[in-house]
Amino acid sequence: MGIYIDYTLRAEGSEETVRGRLEAVRRRCLDLPLKAVGDVLRVEPVYNGITIMLYESEGLTLPEAIAERVRRADADRDHRLRCLSFAPMMVPELPKDDLDRYFAPALELIERTDLWKKEEIPEKLDQSTPFGFSPFTVYRRGIELDFASILLRYGYALILHPGEGSESINLALSTFRQPTDTPADSQPPLWWGQSFTKTQYAKDFVQVHETVCRVLDIVQEEGLLLKGSDNCGYYASRSWKDASKRVNEELAFAGMMSGLLGVAIGNMREEGVPVQVIEDNASKAKPVDFSSALAREQEQEPEKHTGRPPTG
Repeated sequence: MGIYIDYTLRAEGSEETVRGRLEAVRRRCLDLPLKAVGDVLRVEPVYNGITIMLYESEGLTLPEAIAERVRRADADRDHRLRCLSFAPMMVPELPKDDLDRYFAPALELIERTDLWKKEEIPEKLDQSTPFGFSPFTVYRRGIELDFASILLRYGYALILHPGEGSESINLALSTFRQPTDTPADSQPPLWWGQSFTKTQYAKDFVQVHETVCRVLDIVQEEGLLLKGSDNCGYYASRSWKDASKRVNEELAFAGMMSGLLGVAIGNMREEGVPVQVIEDNASKAKPVDFSSALAREQEQEPEKHTGRPPTG
């Protein structure tokens, strides 16, 4: 729910190639009206920390090679937070050939490893709740894939902050370390990343949303973007004429739902249930004034037909 921009990243090449492209993106983003531009960070290993948490919560002992890598990673208290920028829990939105190529080093390790015994790994791990259902389940194959990620997966991340009230832009690509006996003439490593940026509650929504779209233009020009989209239509059209209506409809809906939730929370508190609201952006959000953006687009329309570059 909400107005957001999602994006899938893809690249081929060496570690130096991918880092160089991200550094080029960073340099160009310094000229955009972003609140903050981070550094390009190398993150290793990249893995799903929830799987490890569930594994240990069951009283299971991690294989020593895995435990050692996790201990070293956890020495940096921000490491697992950085891993989240790599979408560790998402299935890559890639064609099947790319999926096979991306996971090939991990699957090869799983098939030949003697670092753990398959029969000692549980068939599945569940995150149980008091309501009798499990919102998160990892099966044996997934556990092994996370073990392989801890040993082999690494990547580079560039985090950008568009402006107050907006979520960050997470430009993070990862790959699996190739086997040492990989032939020199084999395909280069395949890198993948996937994320989204919710702009709905940005203080200056128009500028923030346009800036995120411009960032993705730069990412595409540097050869790192597979696809991008938003759910209000601006990314594809680069016009607020129709997209503005979708934005304000979503804000109105969010405000209505927030009001209903507020009533429910109030009733629960009256019954003695302690409820703490961490942040309630929806109740504070106001309709976005698109008048300036629409006027700007109207002024630029004749220039599009004459072939002159837009002003401003």
